[in-house]
Amino acid sequence: MRTTLLRYARSRDDRAAIDEAARTIRGCLRGMARLAVPTEVDPADRMHGFGPLLGLEGSASAAYYGVFASLLKGDWGFAGRVKRPPTDPINALLSFGYTVLTNQIVSLIHAVGLDPGLGVLHQPGFGKPALALDLIEAFRPIIVDSVIITMVNTGQITPQDLDEEVGAYRLKDDARKAFLEKLEARLSERVQHPVFGYQTTYRRCIELQARLFAKYALGEIPQFVPFTVR
Repeated sequence: MRTTLLRYARSRDDRAAIDEAARTIRGCLRGMARLAVPTEVDPADRMHGFGPLLGLEGSASAAYYGVFASLLKGDWGFAGRVKRPPTDPINALLSFGYTVLTNQIVSLIHAVGLDPGLGVLHQPGFGKPALALDLIEAFRPIIVDSVIITMVNTGQITPQDLDEEVGAYRLKDDARKAFLEKLEARLSERVQHPVFGYQTTYRRCIELQARLFAKYALGEIPQFVPFTVR
């Protein structure tokens, strides 16, 4: 999230709020690094000892989405993240994009041989792909959010490309097709893997994260290294 803010802030004239949000996220990251892994957990604790970690994550997300509108050209009426239902066009794009990416990750998790319903920070539930929701965290800003920012700022998507129904928004058919094509192009874009050092696609990077997680879960490697970009 911090990388995405700083990357797109370069083209904005008024970036003070964006820089402040980036500093907030950096502070949350430093706070996370100081946290100790809980060894004893109260059975009554619904957060399983990860309350402080999830609190910092929530603060970072609030800072990120609080300035997300500043990365976009035009007034889209986006004041923050609203999931169900998405009450403005940008939230509709975010929700749809995240759903598409989650489904992609579920398929890749199956290909690795893992159960997408057994996660770490996201708790299992009926029909809930908890592991996919864990792995998607590193890829939402650099894949979905990046596509949305680019399409909005280049006029490839306009508010007229979405319909409002009972206070919720959804993409029209042609715009949905264009959005899916851009997401696919982003997934197929090549990037240097931060761990292995070779060029590969974002889709392959997601698969490699699932494989690294499997090796970590089996005790074959000492640490699970998250996927990051500069």
